[in-house]
Amino acid sequence: RTSPSVERAPVTKIVGRSDEVLSLKARLELVASSDAPVLIAGESGTGKELVARAIHETSGRHRARRPWCPVPG
Repeated sequence: RTSPSVERAPVTKIVGRSDEVLSLKARLELVASSDAPVLIAGESGTGKELVARAIHETSGRHRARRPWCPVPG
């Protein structure tokens, strides 16, 4: 189940000014412009669902009304 805080998470909800965060945001924009499937992996609590939601919300996937479908890991 998606948590309420992740309900709508565009890239602007990912905060920070470090080089790593700026690189992540740039990469998210690049991935969002693609129609390729995306696999996001990482430790528990690192924001994988936030990143996935940001990709979905800023991409054609959202505009095409494709469903948001998180897969529990």
